[in-house]
Formats: sequence, C-alpha cells, structure tokens
Amino acid sequence: MFQKALFSVKSFYFLFAVLVAVFISTCFVFDGIGNGGDSVLHYLIAKYAPTHPHLYFFHWGKPFFTLLASAFAQFGFQGIKLFNTICTFSAIYFSYKLAQHYSIKNAALLLLLVVLWPLTISVNFTGLTEPLFACILIASIYLIAIKKEIQGSFLISFLPFVRSEGLIILLVLTIYFIINRNKIALALLAAGHLLMSLAGVWVYKDILWVFTKIPYAYLNPIYGKGTWDHFFIQLNFMIGPIQYALLIIAVLSLCYQYKLSVVKQVFLNPKLFLIYLVFVAFFLAHTLFWTLGIFGSMGLTRVFYGIMPLMALIVLEGYNVVNLYIENHHKQGLKFIPIAIVAAMFVFPFLNNPASYNLKRDLLLSQEEQLLKDSVCSYLKTNQSTPLLVASDYRIPYFLEKDPFDSACYQSGRCFTKLKAQKVPFNYVWDNWFSEVEDQIGLERLQVDSGFVCQQTYTIKQGNSENTFKIFKTITQ
Repeated sequence: MFQKALFSVKSFYFLFAVLVAVFISTCFVFDGIGNGGDSVLHYLIAKYAPTHPHLYFFHWGKPFFTLLASAFAQFGFQGIKLFNTICTFSAIYFSYKLAQHYSIKNAALLLLLVVLWPLTISVNFTGLTEPLFACILIASIYLIAIKKEIQGSFLISFLPFVRSEGLIILLVLTIYFIINRNKIALALLAAGHLLMSLAGVWVYKDILWVFTKIPYAYLNPIYGKGTWDHFFIQLNFMIGPIQYALLIIAVLSLCYQYKLSVVKQVFLNPKLFLIYLVFVAFFLAHTLFWTLGIFGSMGLTRVFYGIMPLMALIVLEGYNVVNLYIENHHKQGLKFIPIAIVAAMFVFPFLNNPASYNLKRDLLLSQEEQLLKDSVCSYLKTNQSTPLLVASDYRIPYFLEKDPFDSACYQSGRCFTKLKAQKVPFNYVWDNWFSEVEDQIGLERLQVDSGFVCQQTYTIKQGNSENTFKIFKTITQ
C-alpha cells in the first residue's frame, strides 16, 4: 500500500513541484560556479553572445546551447543555473513519459533516482552543457517512441551543437532509422548540421565550419589517457552503489531473458534500442576515448549526465526486476526489500563516503575560487598597471566582471606570445593548470624573461593538490 502511494501519479507531480522549488531556490541561495573553468566559460560565452554575435557560432561553446542559454545568462550565473535546472527537470519529465509509454512500472521513482545521484548535484548547478544534452536526448527519444519520428529526428539533429557526443547518438539513430526504413527521419538527422552551416557561414567564410572547427578532432592525448575500466569503476561514484547494482541487475536480466538472441532483440525492439543501445554506445565510446586518450578525453565523469535519463530508466528496470522476482516467487519474507532499497537510496547520499553528496564542493565556491575572488582579483582591481589583462583562467574575468571577449581589456593566455612580440604592455596572471597545461606557458619561461616582473604570488593547498597564481606585469622599455 505504501509503495503504491509513493509511486502514484499524484505523488510524482507533487514531489516534482516540491523539488523544482528546492532546486530553483538553491540556484539563488548558493554562490558556487561549477568548480571548474569550463562551467564559467560556457556561461561567459552565453552572457556576452548578444554583444559579440560570432559567439553564437563558437564551436567549443556549443552553438545550440549558447543560443538557448543566452537569455538566462543575462541574469548572471544564477540565471544559467536556473536554465540547467529547467533542463534537468524537463529531462526527468520526458523520462517519466517514456516510462509510461513503454509501461515500465513504478515510473514515479525516476524522479528520486535522478535527484539522489551525487552526479546530479555536481552538474546541475553549473554552466555546463550536459543538462541540455540530457533534455534534448530524452525528448527526442520520446518523440521517436510515440511515432513522431520526424519531429524527434529534427530535434536530435541539433544535439552535436550541445555536446560533441551528439555525433555518437546520431550514428546510432542512423542505424535505427535504416532498420525501420524511415527515409524522411533519416534525412532529417542532417538538418542541424545543414542549418547551422548556413547560419554560421558569415563568421568563418566556410560552409563546412561545422566539421572543420570541431575542437576535439585530434588523436593526441594532451590530457593523458587511462585504463579501460575507469568508467566502470567511476559509475559507482556517479549514481551511488545501490543504483549501480540495480543498473547491473537490469542489464544481466536482459541478457538472461534473451540469452544468445539478446543482440538481435536489442536491434529489433525499439525500447531496447532507444534506451539500452544508446546508453551502451555512449558508455563504450567514452571508455574507448579515455583508454586511447583521443578526442580531448580527460576521463571526466560529468559527461555521463548527458545520458542521465537513460541510466535512470535502466536503474528503474533493475528495481522492477527485484520487485518481480519477489512477487513471482512468493517470497513473503522479502517483501520489505523494495521499500528498503528506496530507503537506502534516500539515506546513502547523506553519509560521509566517496559516493555521497558533497554539497560544500558542489554548491559553494571552492577554496581556490575564493582565493581568486578575494585575493587575486581584489589585487588586480586596485593594482592593475595596464588596461589589458591576459589570463588563461576564465574565472578571473568572471570575478572581475570584465568582458573576456573585448580584446581591449582582456585576452586569453593563447595570445601571450603574439602580444609579447608586438610589445603590447599587459598584466598577466599565470596559473599552474590553465597556463601550464592548456596554453603551454611554463613558469620558467616567465622567470627568465627580463621583460616581465612578478608582482604577487598566491598559493593554496587543497588535499593533495596545490594551486598557484602569479601576477606579472610587462616592464616598459
């Protein structure tokens, strides 16, 4: 009785409304910015795109994300967090509708499954692109599932302009539409590339810019590479061990049900294809990328938030497998297990372990960011000796409230060599990650250069890592 009440339609919509209110409040109460440079840079691109229209077609920033997020970004970082919250809950809603369409029991549980993931808290309250990716992916799959293939194909054709992994999804759906002999939907998978090519040709003077400007089209491992089991291990910390176990149960149950014909069934059954095969393709692709160190892979776990709806649906199927086993075998003494699983999922994220929430890290400025704001940027506000600031870390112009795309007041570290050759006076903020790794500007190079003098040094230790910022100025000749 309790289980039926918990998973009823009314309970779903009531809890949905409550959690939306909680998440929106969180966007405005806490000052976190995503604990990383990518989060801030996506926000800055969206914020300043109306001032610099070419940013709407900046491939790294992801044009479709920038187009949709730009209006929200005008209200500050809280606006971009609000945008991602809308995307997250829209993705949950379409997951719920898809579960209902396929008659997957206990569909209301999807809401709790996603909200109780550590991954959700760490990605939702950022400027990252994964929530929009998840939203468009599941909305498109839902449209395809309910026989609105043309609308679904058109919508999902823009997915590569939210995240580059959208190309993986388009490849999988190409196979789907070929199998189902849907020529119109198959052709429409190219709509996003065609429309974006035409819309952005004025920026690049190249009709093929959607391919030639892809930022990750290289095979050298600039961020290193890892082991094949990396994401298999990390999935435990993304969604928690209980849900990970349910996901494994769902996959094993599928293999047991169809045995040697499982691959055939996955390709012939729309539900299995659109949920399981898309998930597996995405997972194996990222495993391959990180193992080989290709396409700019850094082994980041946040990318899996993009397939959050599919993972949640598979976890739900695992939960239902456990339920069904107990019902079919009349295990009266085990009837408490489904409720115990839900209760454990509630409790576990709040325990002090590597697979639980880290609210301080995910909702507040990190110690490094606090140092940047209170020390580095405070110093620059009163001691910047030239109008031009050069830095590799985009959190610096964010805290300084500078337009990072106005070349008169700010330029990225990649312009360092050119500016130096032109003898342009500037202040430069060196750091031991973005400057050293991203822009290949070593500290030794600055220390031996007589054209620079170090004005200030800030260092902070966080766990086993140390972050250093050094402020240099050019010496007037």
